[in-house]
Amino acid sequence: MKAFSVVIILALLAGVFGECTGGPRVDPEGADAVLTPPAVRAAPSAARGHVVLWGGAVISVTPQQRATRIEVLGYPLDSSQRPQARAVPQGRFWVVQPGYLEPLDFIPGRLITVRGEISGVVQGRVGTTNYLYPVVVPSRIYRWPVADTRPRVHFGIGVMFGN
Repeated sequence: MKAFSVVIILALLAGVFGECTGGPRVDPEGADAVLTPPAVRAAPSAARGHVVLWGGAVISVTPQQRATRIEVLGYPLDSSQRPQARAVPQGRFWVVQPGYLEPLDFIPGRLITVRGEISGVVQGRVGTTNYLYPVVVPSRIYRWPVADTRPRVHFGIGVMFGN
């Protein structure tokens, strides 16, 4: 009976910690791991149709008539497919999702990981500078949880009332 209890407890702990450390669980199989936004800008016709797994920080979201465009500042991904926002950026790209995406779900600065197909490049602007944006049509977009920066420990004396 004691061994059974230990097995149950270990299984529960594995489930809890597995959920805490899990990433987007996007299948990297078949994605071109070498293709980066600068490589697509350099050879757009050679990259068209390739599947990529990219990530980065949302810059802006623009709902359009038949699609939603997310502008992303790309970063390399770590082993859990999370964008490494402290690394050197890989350049900007657009994620163009057919249909509507709620812009409040993609606030500026939010980290996302995207699996999708390169449809080409589009001329755009960053400020007053012309810029070639690689365009990804996603099959999967994973929004990383927003970090809670509130302090977890409170010190004080007195009475606290709350709802």
